[in-house]
Amino acid sequence: MLRFHILLSVALAGSAFAQDSTRASVTPAPSVSPGVGASRMGFGVSVGPATVLLAGPDGSYPSEQVMSAFYFSVSGPRFKFEPEFAVNRLSASVDADGYNFEQTYMALRFGVGLLGVSKADKLGLYYGGRLGVILESASYEVNDEVFGESDSDSEERTNFYVGPVLGAEYFIADNFSVGAEGQLIFTFTGDYTSGDEESGTYETGYETIDSRALFFLRWYY
Repeated sequence: MLRFHILLSVALAGSAFAQDSTRASVTPAPSVSPGVGASRMGFGVSVGPATVLLAGPDGSYPSEQVMSAFYFSVSGPRFKFEPEFAVNRLSASVDADGYNFEQTYMALRFGVGLLGVSKADKLGLYYGGRLGVILESASYEVNDEVFGESDSDSEERTNFYVGPVLGAEYFIADNFSVGAEGQLIFTFTGDYTSGDEESGTYETGYETIDSRALFFLRWYY
């Protein structure tokens, strides 16, 4: 009987020792930082200069404007995929004695950024390109009572843009980053389609090259 109790005690002690050894040998899985390098999605906004081509009675002319764009960001440890959207609307009018001029310009921009990512602690560097399409519409109306002349027209055009970018973002919180981006954007204009049946479609042949510096805010979830 005594021998049985001794064997039982040894068996229980061995079982307890094995369980303790198993617990000690299990290493906790490393936690994934929610900052740079984590796979996540989010939203962003940028502010910076851009060149637009305004339509008028004497043709198109470039105008430097400050534009904002909105982004939906899908990020991984080595990549960033960012669809973007922007809208820009300008209107101008001149009203003098016997002369009136009104002009409206609107552009919708749809694009995407295809970017590689390099990370270091809370700072992330990214590089790649952005490309997309710009849908333009413009209209103007001129009334000159002095010379008895009037003119009006509306036009539409589809442009394409592409260019390399280099940027950085710094995570000031787990879900929030601030950053900056440099761009070299090439814009190729399409043909204007006039609302005037006599004008029809005519070639414009404008191209722009913009070096841009943008400020970014991004929020991830």
